[in-house]
Amino acid sequence: MGSVLGLQSVLLESEQAILRSLDLYVNGGFDFADAYLVARAEAAGIRSVVGFDGLDARLGRATGVRRVEP
Repeated sequence: MGSVLGLQSVLLESEQAILRSLDLYVNGGFDFADAYLVARAEAAGIRSVVGFDGLDARLGRATGVRRVEP
């Protein structure tokens, strides 16, 4: 995946958020959508996100972001 991100034809809004998302996806047990949500929250300094399902356990293990009940 890293080699794809290095292609000149691939433009990213936030390369750091994508790399962090991939790390959470591969190593943290997150699905990619949750990983991207968390990575963008971290980058923006946001400490709480609204989410469903088993996001709580994964957040506590891997990030400084916590889930708020919707």
